[in-house]
Amino acid sequence: MSSFRMIHFGGKPKVLTIAQPAVNTELSLTVSDNKRWLVIGLYFSLVTDANAANRNVNVVVKDSSGNILFRSGSNQNHAASTTKNYCFANLGDEGEGLGVFHIMAPAILVIDEGFKIETLTTNIQATDRFSAAYGLALEIDI
Repeated sequence: MSSFRMIHFGGKPKVLTIAQPAVNTELSLTVSDNKRWLVIGLYFSLVTDANAANRNVNVVVKDSSGNILFRSGSNQNHAASTTKNYCFANLGDEGEGLGVFHIMAPAILVIDEGFKIETLTTNIQATDRFSAAYGLALEIDI
């Protein structure tokens, strides 16, 4: 007899949205109370100001106490005075040639109420600004 079991997550599709934050502010999204998300992906852009600095965008997953449980970066320098698109998902190769910096997500990312997905950007400058973000998850009640 096999000990392998299929886990059924179930749930309903949920569109994830983050309103555009103020300048020099990271993106942040919190799982709603009494919910659990199986995160499929998140898409956003960063517009950098003219200050000379290479930015490096990371995505972190934090538990409800603020502890970082996962961190992944694009491994690409984002220069001054440019706009770059980012995709946080479990995809294949980086798509920089397509104008998208890929940030690798875990193969399965399940997060509970109060957990957060946030950007964490090295060398973010005074008037750098993220776009609104959107993504997709499966959501279940807990």
